[in-house]
This record gives sequence, C-alpha cells and structure tokens, in this order.
Amino acid sequence: MKSQFPPKLDRWITERKLKIELLLVSLSIVSLLAFYSHIDSGPMVMMAMTTLAIFYFISGYLTPDLEGNFGSIIFRIASVSSAAIVIGFLFLIQV
Repeated sequence: MKSQFPPKLDRWITERKLKIELLLVSLSIVSLLAFYSHIDSGPMVMMAMTTLAIFYFISGYLTPDLEGNFGSIIFRIASVSSAAIVIGFLFLIQV
C-alpha cells in the first residue's frame, strides 16, 4: 500500500517516528504524574494524550515497514487500535 501523504512528509515522519513517539509518551507520563500528584494538570493530560492518539492514527497511514499487503493491513489496524486505546484511557482518567 502506498502512503497517503506527500513523499517528503512521509519520509520525514517515518524516519523520526520513534523519536516523536518517545517524546509524546514522555509528555503523557509527566502529565499523568502531575495529575496523580494532585496538581491541576487536566488540560495538560488531555493535550498530551490526544496528541499521542493523533500521532498513532496518522502513523497508520504512513508507508509501512512491512512487506506485502497483509503486513500493511495489520500495521494500519494496530496503529488505529493504539489510537483508540489511548483515547479510551484518556476518558478513563478524566472521569
């Protein structure tokens, strides 16, 4: 499957995918620690986790590292599922 992004943007995000994910996960962890330390950080948690979910959803539409049509479908399903899990966890925390 081909990417649905412009080639330069697709290559740039694909090359830096791990660094971007680590940064967003770190921001989410810091915001959750602040939230559970009873610091008023509700908006910070929401922004960090929503951004992480959006990144997971977008990464499903990048050029997959796997070969073949089956591998790209599994890659897309895993990415969209990860986004749904992060959003579900966000709603669980915000209640």
